[in-house]
Amino acid sequence: MSLTGTHHVRALKSALKKAKHLWPATGARMEVRRQTLKLRFWGVRSGGVVLDLDCESIKSMPGSGVYELRLDDEIGGHRNIRVIFFDPPDDWVPLRPSPLPVIWILEAIPKKRNAWVKFDIDRFHALRATVKERLYQ
Repeated sequence: MSLTGTHHVRALKSALKKAKHLWPATGARMEVRRQTLKLRFWGVRSGGVVLDLDCESIKSMPGSGVYELRLDDEIGGHRNIRVIFFDPPDDWVPLRPSPLPVIWILEAIPKKRNAWVKFDIDRFHALRATVKERLYQ
């Protein structure tokens, strides 16, 4: 099977474990996965839209490369789902080079409030640091 899109989409192990906890049914997890894999076309986005999905940088983390993907459908009994992902800067050198740049899925969660709280922002910073420490020079 050939590569399609402009980016690889990979998830942290912690994101996969959290998704399994939130969506115990495999079908619901696969629906979140299908929607998230649309980020393969991140390089051809128009404004804040990738294909039919709405994405936005997290305002409390300007310039960090951390974004939220909004899934408005109800999936596995959860609504208002946010997929938090990270687009590393071009100057980071991956430990394992890949033919396409990688977008890292940090976590997928149902958002219950309008704004992100400090705990959420701290967690996103820590997940971003984990990606840099383990996967980039």
